[in-house]
Amino acid sequence: TMGYVNYVIPPVFILILHQTLIMAAGIQGGGQNEPQPLNSNSYWRRAPPLRLLVIRTAVFMSVYWFLTLYYLGFSFSYYSIPRLADAAELILLTIPFLLSTTLFGICLGLILPRRELATLLVLISSMPLIFVAGFIWPTASIPAVLVFISQVVPVIPAIQAFLILNQMGAEFSNILSLWNQLWLQSAIYGSLAWWLMHRKMVRETAANNDQQDTGAPLQQG
Repeated sequence: TMGYVNYVIPPVFILILHQTLIMAAGIQGGGQNEPQPLNSNSYWRRAPPLRLLVIRTAVFMSVYWFLTLYYLGFSFSYYSIPRLADAAELILLTIPFLLSTTLFGICLGLILPRRELATLLVLISSMPLIFVAGFIWPTASIPAVLVFISQVVPVIPAIQAFLILNQMGAEFSNILSLWNQLWLQSAIYGSLAWWLMHRKMVRETAANNDQQDTGAPLQQG
């Protein structure tokens, strides 16, 4: 009854924020995984994993906080999309969405061997995510296993929560399960990102030490 624009455009904005944030984090992480000299003085090889993770997360979230204000603020006004949710409730929902998406993107960046793979991954996944999110195609017509697997991606509960809260005018208590799911994803992906960073630092330190030990006798000879 609200029309195509009022119901479809808002979740598309959420998907754009999610996919571009994943792409940005993936490009940065994948670029740092590309072959480099072991003795390079890169900051990500010297910084403690926890500090690096916190600062990187804060930077991405700060940038995308302003982009979120643009999409959910100016763009809503430009397309005359009604806001049924309270601003404080939207902020409460945006925080775990950006946090979980950032940490998810950092995890992907830590396992991608090249930076361009992040863009390819985002392009391939965008259309499937649109359909399994349930706002264009009913989830009842999608295999249950695909719907279940899609729940690991932060944009799925985020889109459903934003639609329920802002487009349907529900109370915040109606999205508590989705809100908690985003916080759970933040905890899981944050722990995984820290573990991947720690493992990467240990492996590179060991490889650098092995290279120095191997090269020392040659230099003496």
